[in-house]
Formats: sequence, C-alpha cells, structure tokens
Amino acid sequence: MSDPSFQPLAFGVCAGITVGMQLLFFAIAFTYKFDKVTDLAGCTNFVILAFVVCVWKYENVTPRQIVATSLVVASRLQLAVYLCYRVCKRGRDSRFDEMRSKCLQFLGFWILQMLWVYVVSAAIIYIDSTFVTPDPPLGGWDFAGWALFGAGFLLQVAADYQKNAFRSDPSNSKKVCSLGVWRYSRHPNFCGEILMWWAVYLMGVPLFTASPAGFATVVSPLFTMLLLLVVSGIPFAEGQFSARWYDGADSEREYVA
Repeated sequence: MSDPSFQPLAFGVCAGITVGMQLLFFAIAFTYKFDKVTDLAGCTNFVILAFVVCVWKYENVTPRQIVATSLVVASRLQLAVYLCYRVCKRGRDSRFDEMRSKCLQFLGFWILQMLWVYVVSAAIIYIDSTFVTPDPPLGGWDFAGWALFGAGFLLQVAADYQKNAFRSDPSNSKKVCSLGVWRYSRHPNFCGEILMWWAVYLMGVPLFTASPAGFATVVSPLFTMLLLLVVSGIPFAEGQFSARWYDGADSEREYVA
C-alpha cells in the first residue's frame, strides 16, 4: 500500500521551498531592478522540487519516478537556459516595465509565479512521493506519457529556436513568423508546454488506483492551460504586443490571417 504520511509532508515541504525561493528572487529582482533572474527562478524551482522529492526516499525510488523526474528536470533546465539567453540578449523583460518599481504590483507577479510552479508541479510531486507495494509495472499509461512528453518537448524547443532565429534577422522585425511549426499555429510553444504537463499526469495514472487522491493532480495540466490560454500566455501575447502588427499594411493583413 502507499505511504499515507509521505504525500502531505512532501507537498508541505515543496510549498515551503517554493515560497521561500520565489520571495528571495523577488527581493533580488526588486532591489536591483534585475530582470534576468525572473524566469530562472521559475524554471529552477521546478527542478528543485522534482529532484528533492524524488531523492527523499532514494532507497525506494522506482523506474517510473526516475523517468518522470528526469523528463521534468531536463525540460525545465532547457527552458531556463533558453529564457536566460533571451532576456540577456534583450537586456530587459518588457513585461515588467510598468511594475518593476512598484513593490506590491511586482510582488503580485511573483505570487502568481509561486502558484504556477507549485500547482503545475503537483503531478510530479505526487508521482515522486507515492510508494505502492507492489509498484505497478511500467505499461501503456507510462509509454503514452513518455511519447506525449517527447512530442511536447520537441514542439516547444522547435518553436522557441525557430522564432529566435526568425527574430534575429532585423529584416523580419515587422513580419509574422511563419517558419517551421509557426506555419501551423500562432502559439506552438504554448501547445508544447500543455502537452508536457498532460503527459506527466498520464505517467501517474497507474498509481491512482491504489492512491486515488492522485486524480486531483489533474490541476497540473488544467492550471497550465488556464495560465497560457486565459491569464498570462495568449492574452499577453495577443494583447499589448499585437499592437505592433496593426499598421494598416501587409503586416496587419498577414497577422489577422
């Protein structure tokens, strides 16, 4: 049977780590008006939570936990490197131009980042903190999760690097990116992110029969979708930044199309 005491403790420890880590980085970012730590703080927080919970009871760690944790850690480290490169290249993060010097408003962003990291990490925290005897063997749910995660990861990486290559050419400054995967979607990177967190949830399904509370970790992919589709993803990208396309010329026609 599962260890009923470990899951609540793991979630509590992860909450403490997340709040403490994000407040520390908030203090640095606000004090020094330093944008370069923002995305780094979010991505590495995922890595720390997944790693800490996985190695907590290292003598009992299962293949399912090793694979799921490795996939999450690899994807977040890749995203951290890319986002750090991007903000260093730009010199600042324009999202914070209106709030960088306003303590409470700026703190609001970091509170949202706490929720993002903690809620979205729910599925991997549950997988890594659930021990069932006998452990369900790897099977269809795991393989489907691995395949879906791989597809989402490749889609996100391709979208990010194709967009970066396109924007690196000054002649494309007023052009809509239609290179590679961007030919089929205006937000393929968001699609990849959503697929990855649904994949992590699928990897945990074999544990849910013995430990049904795991079904509640569907909040992980659902919250990812909420953020990207409704709160800070597409609405942000389609909002203030879309204004640059509305020039009454070819850029506007291509963007609207």
